[in-house]
Amino acid sequence: MSDKILRDPIARGQAPLGVTLPDGKRLEFARPVTGADIAAAIGPGLAKAAIAVRIDGRPRDLATVVDHDAPVAIISREMPEGLEILRHDAAHVMAEEDRSAHA
Repeated sequence: MSDKILRDPIARGQAPLGVTLPDGKRLEFARPVTGADIAAAIGPGLAKAAIAVRIDGRPRDLATVVDHDAPVAIISREMPEGLEILRHDAAHVMAEEDRSAHA
């Protein structure tokens, strides 16, 4: 992610977009960002491990755009919630494969 997203001056009278992480740290962005952008802003390791994002308490895809101040948590595969998401997605893939095999 470019520094421009994080450090772009808010000279146009726009307030920065703020996301609050579970540890209370607040990140500010000059424009709406995706969950993947937020994970990358925190660090490359988390960006690589991230599988989903929780925005306003609800799990969402990493491509979901955050366009308002919100509490945000990055979900990785090492977390119980991440494992549940992976299992759920795998069940959908298996069901789709079974459906196409019997078509």
